[in-house]
Amino acid sequence: MSFALFGGSFDPPHIGHLQSAQELLAKLNCEQLALLPAALSPLKSTHAASAEQRLKMLELALLECGDCDGKLVIDNREIRRSGRSYSIDSLRQVRAELGPKKPLFWVVGSDTMQSFERWKEWSKLLDYCHLVIIERAGAPLVCSSVIQAWLDRHRCYKLEALQTNPAGSVFYCTLSQLPISSTAVREKIVNGAPLTGWLPTAVADYIEHHSLYR
Repeated sequence: MSFALFGGSFDPPHIGHLQSAQELLAKLNCEQLALLPAALSPLKSTHAASAEQRLKMLELALLECGDCDGKLVIDNREIRRSGRSYSIDSLRQVRAELGPKKPLFWVVGSDTMQSFERWKEWSKLLDYCHLVIIERAGAPLVCSSVIQAWLDRHRCYKLEALQTNPAGSVFYCTLSQLPISSTAVREKIVNGAPLTGWLPTAVADYIEHHSLYR
């Protein structure tokens, strides 16, 4: 069985994050999928909420949606590590913990490919995992010619092939995603717009109680 990591700022975590995580569990046939909040994303100067607040909101969100039989969990290693959160550092740690043979998926949204060439040691990621790119409906993947050639060279079209190898491939995955983003959620909060259907109730209550994003 495979293991998957789904990283992000989760600033704040929303219904779309939870739906995507649950779909990924089923599509990738994972033993477990861990949501991995960044302490500080390297390509951002700051986050709107603190690392501790984002972690707490993610915990509340998971409690509200159920634990998917224990298959959907939170990995807080990047917050415990503090400082800037580099994917390659986390992948090396996780691979050392899993051993050399278990398939490991690193899940990213297609929009991250625009800045992928700026990631630390990006060309070495596939030494430790399979890269799973979530395709967004109506939004073509945008990246440099260097990254596109690298993706094409490592692309695998059959999920079954990834399940029998620990790392080394790129796989595109289409999900029935809701048109929700953390940026849009923050804008709705600033404008006082209703958040029904956008946030888990416990997360909305936490944001209100702590006056976040205002």
